[in-house]
Amino acid sequence: MTNELTGRRPRGGRQPGWRALGTVLALSLAPAWPVLAWHLPWHRRPHHAPAAPSAPALAITLEGQAASAAALPQRWQRNTLLLDLTHLPDNGSATLTPPANAGWPVRLAFRVQPGSIGSLTIEGAERVQYTLPAHGPAMTLQLDPGVYVVKTASLTLRWSAADDLPH
Repeated sequence: MTNELTGRRPRGGRQPGWRALGTVLALSLAPAWPVLAWHLPWHRRPHHAPAAPSAPALAITLEGQAASAAALPQRWQRNTLLLDLTHLPDNGSATLTPPANAGWPVRLAFRVQPGSIGSLTIEGAERVQYTLPAHGPAMTLQLDPGVYVVKTASLTLRWSAADDLPH
């Protein structure tokens, strides 16, 4: 349709051929859309499978007890390895060693229940002793990085119900 005075087509009018071509292109790219969406920079879905639960980071040997190393569950909180000491017997000791291929974690913390453990001593490159209150909610003790260094072969934990460990 053309204007009688100017001989031009009106603005805004489209030819039916372009509309059909756009429809054909959209339908032909529809099966490929998931592949195209995979590589778009704003696509936030992870490209890999979720991580499997990791193996324990430290080898634990409990000494002089019937309890097993499973009594010290380990879990990660960001870059801190948290060892749960809340279910341990009143007195005992344990040795922690890092795996040969990985080394020590960046940070190490211990979850303790006041009342069940009165004092906790940790020996590595340095010696640290924590004295816990007689009662209260469970607390997390963050270990200073100087207590274990890269060359530290193992950490020895000793705990007791009363504050009877040497200072």
